[in-house]
Amino acid sequence: MRINVSKPVLTQTTLCQNEFACLSSALTRLCKVRGHLMKEALIIDCAAGSLCNYQLSFGSWSVCSCPTRKEIYDRYTV
Repeated sequence: MRINVSKPVLTQTTLCQNEFACLSSALTRLCKVRGHLMKEALIIDCAAGSLCNYQLSFGSWSVCSCPTRKEIYDRYTV
């Protein structure tokens, strides 16, 4: 499955240190989304070994504020 993300969203993703690996790797390597925390943030279970500038701890939750990951979830529900 090819993952497509809009150019404006890719442009907004300025802190990505992983060269957009989420667009080229298997979907099973993405952090699993558990739900929305706010409109622009996702509650996630982090993928093994993932280091990301958009990943934050919020109490016992991990939160993702990556615009690219959010669009992947919104478009493909993965």
